[in-house]
Amino acid sequence: AVSLAVERQAQRALGVDRALGAIAAETAIETAVRAVCDEVGSLEVEVAAESTWQMLTLPTKRGSVTAASVRARSVVAGGVRASSAELSFPEGVSVVLGTPTSSQPAAQPAAFGLPNLARRTPADFAVRFSQDDLSRSPVLFASLEALLQELLRSGASA
Repeated sequence: AVSLAVERQAQRALGVDRALGAIAAETAIETAVRAVCDEVGSLEVEVAAESTWQMLTLPTKRGSVTAASVRARSVVAGGVRASSAELSFPEGVSVVLGTPTSSQPAAQPAAFGLPNLARRTPADFAVRFSQDDLSRSPVLFASLEALLQELLRSGASA
């Protein structure tokens, strides 16, 4: 209750109405996506949680995000061009936080390690390619070319 009261006071002082941890998570995800991609036209990141405390830990040492999504338009990464890419977790994400600073061996992942999913988590993923994306993506174009060559070489028929 104290942590929630402190967060609400900080939200009022900053003029925001969302969990500060969710805002920080969005910034971290956006930074990571922009660092990994060669180009990103537009990027929307949304993380929803009741509070930062809920995101970081609960009495069970599990963090929880009620929903999360990443949507990118005009993306180029690793030589692949896509009109859009989207990843979302509409039912949220529950995470076992782990204790990465512990000296316990990594052979006991339940007791030690980096954060991991606490339960099965449905995710929606979509990538859309235009004809221009396919012809301007050297990796995809080379993969399709190799596939066609193999089909011709092996004598596959329709």
